[in-house]
Amino acid sequence: MKSIRNILALIGLLAIIGLVWAGIKVMPYYQTIRSFDPTGQKQRFLKIYMYCNPLTAAKMVNYSDAYSAYLPCRLALVRDKQGKLWIYSLNMDMMIHGGKPLPPDLKAAALQVRKVILTIMNRASTGAF
Repeated sequence: MKSIRNILALIGLLAIIGLVWAGIKVMPYYQTIRSFDPTGQKQRFLKIYMYCNPLTAAKMVNYSDAYSAYLPCRLALVRDKQGKLWIYSLNMDMMIHGGKPLPPDLKAAALQVRKVILTIMNRASTGAF
């Protein structure tokens, strides 16, 4: 089993190195569930990372206010009930391919952001730096 500490370090490293070239900024993360909730009940691990390319975000919202629901991009690191770690993110395909077609330049920018998020997820899941 991969340790949380190693995966956290990997996600942080990928964010610093891998996102710079794509213009994506690392935003504050939320550790939404601590080891114990306010009632004293032990909780599973959950940490949410947020990423944003401000230029692409502005273009998406200028195109349609509805796209603000996808902002910022988020990754959730969750320990399941069996103790395994999982990385989740929203599926961006509905934003990119659903509804009214995006203009070519906006679609290309959205596909690039999607590629970066999927790269982080894939590399973090395999421990690849």
